[in-house]
Amino acid sequence: MTSAAVPAPSLWLGPFVHEAVAAYRRAREAGLTATRALVLGNVASFRDGWAFKRTLARQAGCSIRTVGRSLRQGSDEGLVGVARAKPNERPVAADGKLLAPIPCGWSHRWTIGWGKAGAEVKEAVARAKAKRLARSLVKREVRRGPARSRRHWTPEQIDAELERRARERPPEPDPPPE
Repeated sequence: MTSAAVPAPSLWLGPFVHEAVAAYRRAREAGLTATRALVLGNVASFRDGWAFKRTLARQAGCSIRTVGRSLRQGSDEGLVGVARAKPNERPVAADGKLLAPIPCGWSHRWTIGWGKAGAEVKEAVARAKAKRLARSLVKREVRRGPARSRRHWTPEQIDAELERRARERPPEPDPPPE
C-alpha cells in the first residue's frame, strides 16, 4: 500500500516566488530575523500587497504583532513601503481594475525595488531608508520644539534659588481653631 504524495505547502502567498525569495534574502542581510524576513517575503510575493496582517501571520506561523513589527522594521530598513487606506476605499487589482470596497480600511504594502536587480535594488532601498530617516528626524524636531540649552545648577545656586522662592511665597495661613 502506497501513500499518496501530499504537496508541501508553499512558503509564499502570492505567485511571484522569485521576488519573494529575493526580498527574504535582502531582509536577512539587513538583520531581520528569519520570521520577520518571511513576512516581508510574503509581501513581496505580490506586486501590490493587500493581504491582512492575520493572513500574513497565519502564513508565516507567527503572531499578528510580529507581523506589525516586521513591517515597521522593514519600513525602517527601506525594504517595504506601507500606506493606510480609508474605510470603503477601493483597492486596485493587478490588472488595473478596481476591487470591491473594503469596509474596515486596509493597508497597501509594496516591496522597494520590486522587479529590479542588483545595484538598482540597493540604490532604491538606500533611497527609501534615507527618506524614512529624514521624515522621522523632522517629526522628532517638530515634537521637541526648538533646541534649548540646559542650565547646570551648582549646589550654591540651588540653595539661593530655594531661599528666593521661599521669600516670594506668601506665608501659609494658620489652621482654623477647633
